[in-house]
Amino acid sequence: MLTLVGCLDHASTGVTCFTVNGIDPDGNLLVLGSYYSTDEGKERRISEHSASIHRLCDYWALRCGKMVQGYSGKVFGQWPSLDYFEYILIDPSTQAKTQMQNNTLCSIQDLYYREGLPTLAAHNALDAGVDMLQEYFHIKPTHIHPFTNNRPSPSIFIVKDNNRAGIKELRGWKIVLSDKGERKYAGADHWIDTVRYVVMSRPEPPRFTRKDILAMDTHAQKATKSMASFDRKFGRESNPGQWMPGGTDGAATWWPARIN
Repeated sequence: MLTLVGCLDHASTGVTCFTVNGIDPDGNLLVLGSYYSTDEGKERRISEHSASIHRLCDYWALRCGKMVQGYSGKVFGQWPSLDYFEYILIDPSTQAKTQMQNNTLCSIQDLYYREGLPTLAAHNALDAGVDMLQEYFHIKPTHIHPFTNNRPSPSIFIVKDNNRAGIKELRGWKIVLSDKGERKYAGADHWIDTVRYVVMSRPEPPRFTRKDILAMDTHAQKATKSMASFDRKFGRESNPGQWMPGGTDGAATWWPARIN
């Protein structure tokens, strides 16, 4: 059973993108479908974007077996199929109250809310988000593929036919270094941003999933479980209230330093 999460990257002029993402019990991220709109000579209204997003959310809520046809919803004012989404993220810049409606200043986020799309502001830490996205794309030698049950496997999967614009962005997107050694990003990133916001809202992919561990031999299973237990006990941040003396740099614990 997938947990559904949506994400919206709005542009007043240019590209507006919305992705529907599914997260399986092992923490794998599946980009199921996307709405990708360009102006094509005229600017689309938020109500038009919202109507397309409504249809996309309906399709995947039905396709994933979460909603039945004709469901009328339980939350007043919210689009019915969104009852089956854990949350919907949006670019945090949309919180600025720069729009005028009925002689009242409001934000882009407010306007989507009035169209039945309640959203949460995403965490827009660019470099950290890119690093975590790379972690999802990294092919892990021990990770079991959720569909083929073979190794190795990444932790993110994209439904190609439903995300052609997003795949085009991935192929053309580059990380370049400036003369000062700073990272800069070149290329369209509207679809990429929505997926980056989603991974930033989730924990890091687990080192070993249940499938990964079951595929190991008995000795490897025991070693992995022991190491996980060790990490839970000693891999946490030091508690300032600990009474045990010792450590390094004046730490209040006997353990020398956190192991990363």
